[in-house]
Amino acid sequence: MARIRRISRRFPDYGWSWPTGGLDQLLKAALLADEDAAAGCAMQWLSANDIDLVSFREHRLLAAICDRFGRKLAGHSAYPRLVGLQKILWTKSRWRCARPNRRCRR
Repeated sequence: MARIRRISRRFPDYGWSWPTGGLDQLLKAALLADEDAAAGCAMQWLSANDIDLVSFREHRLLAAICDRFGRKLAGHSAYPRLVGLQKILWTKSRWRCARPNRRCRR
């Protein structure tokens, strides 16, 4: 019988590049083709985490998740905060593009 090799979190194993913690769950919520499974991942993450305590990379994924599911997340207590987060990220990106000394990458 072939022995199964453990995957480590050190380079060059691919385990070092796999997202850790809740980031994996957010990626699944944003990218899974199965809407129900993706919505379940989103609801699970929202229930377990505080939006105010996460970093910018989670904020970007949360904005994409809010865009994907829209009113389906309205029943969750974090929904108003998600909508506000989506608006502020959109506003900041437009503001950066409007500054005269910056080029907007589209």
